[in-house]
Amino acid sequence: QKQEEITKEMQKSAEQLSKNNKKSAGSSQKKAEEKMEEMRQELEKSMADEAEQQAEENAESLRQILENLLKLSFSQESLIKDLNSTRIDNPLYVEIPKKQNQLKDDSKLIEDSLLALSKRAPNISAIVNREINAIHDNMEKTVKNLAERNVGLSAMNMQESMKSVNNLALLLNESLESMQ
Repeated sequence: QKQEEITKEMQKSAEQLSKNNKKSAGSSQKKAEEKMEEMRQELEKSMADEAEQQAEENAESLRQILENLLKLSFSQESLIKDLNSTRIDNPLYVEIPKKQNQLKDDSKLIEDSLLALSKRAPNISAIVNREINAIHDNMEKTVKNLAERNVGLSAMNMQESMKSVNNLALLLNESLESMQ
């Protein structure tokens, strides 16, 4: 719409110049200039609105990932307590590896969100990738050690994965605070 109006004003100006009517040509050029300025301001406002909306979406995404990380951390901590209070000959012990596998699956969902986030925020991607790898490796080791009924190593791997989850939660919390 505005582009068409600007084009018409520029054509009018060219016609007036060809007819040697400098005053009318100047007026048409002035109108075209004003319309271009209006268009520039509208574009800037639109871009600012879009950037603000994107920032809000990023903050909401961060909050959701942070919430999921905290749930994972608390669940892992609870499982460590269960492991330390359950003897390997207790029939309830078999529930611990099942719960750990569920936490491992949950961590994969969080991992996908974190990887997408790290692509949008290259300044934190190295840290995010390192911690994701640590979580993944330690959860794999935990499952293996639980199957072998090696409680000591299992608890240590659980604590290491929880540490990485907490590091990520801290990083995201700091990022959220800096956005506000």
